[in-house]
Amino acid sequence: MDTFYTRRDLTIEDKTAILNDAYAVNTVWWVDDLQGWTRRRINMPFEDIMKKLDMSCHFVVIHRRPPAGEEHGEIGFSTMKGPFSYYLWIYTTLDGLAKIITDYNLIQQE
Repeated sequence: MDTFYTRRDLTIEDKTAILNDAYAVNTVWWVDDLQGWTRRRINMPFEDIMKKLDMSCHFVVIHRRPPAGEEHGEIGFSTMKGPFSYYLWIYTTLDGLAKIITDYNLIQQE
């Protein structure tokens, strides 16, 4: 079962810092875009996707426990703006995820 983390008072500065910290310790990261009903991986620099982050974005910090494969941290956001949206996916080790959770005082969502 996956565990989601948050904090009610996260600011845009907090979210930016969390994403930058996750990027610094990532095991893999990528950007998808959504055109109509089709999502596809695109080649976009990290700096460019970060320019799309604002408080209306859906932001996540997740401890993923897949039925197959290794556990990992997943941190990212989606713009969710109409039929054309962007998604940033950043995977981290469990140690990297634990440090982010601790550093930003994130709590488990219920």
